[in-house]
Amino acid sequence: KGIDLLPKVIPDFVLGGDTRLMELKEALVRAEASGDGMEIAHAYTDLADAGVSIWLDDLSRERLESGNLADLIETMGVVGVTTNPSIFQTALADGEAYAAQVADLAAADSGVDDAVFAMTTDDVRAACDLFTPLYERTDGVDGRVSIEVDPRLARDTAATVDQAQALHAAV
Repeated sequence: KGIDLLPKVIPDFVLGGDTRLMELKEALVRAEASGDGMEIAHAYTDLADAGVSIWLDDLSRERLESGNLADLIETMGVVGVTTNPSIFQTALADGEAYAAQVADLAAADSGVDDAVFAMTTDDVRAACDLFTPLYERTDGVDGRVSIEVDPRLARDTAATVDQAQALHAAV
């Protein structure tokens, strides 16, 4: 898997009318349409060089274990990644990468919330390890990984803060 999200998620108004960034976005659209991997990588590199922070919105165990995330950091200038319940649900449903951990957690009688917490924090921790050199090189400007607290806690400030602290400690 590559990353083909940028042209879809960055509307022109976000680029603030910056002609150079709009040209780079269009170059990326053309590169992705061509299917030429080198042209695509060059287009992403040009965007990163122009100051665009390229984030992935699809952390998954498969992306981690296959080396794809490391490759995207190295070749496409990806500087961050995020996960949330919807992203995790898709990752869990799309592959077998979680099967062993799910079986272990089920054998340990982990509840659903505990199992999701364990799997997502394991993935985020692994992604953090990949981004650490970039984070250190940029003094924390880039190289970040985000995880969302359980949205069911949205109306409970104390529980939200508690879970955020638990996520931080686990990662």
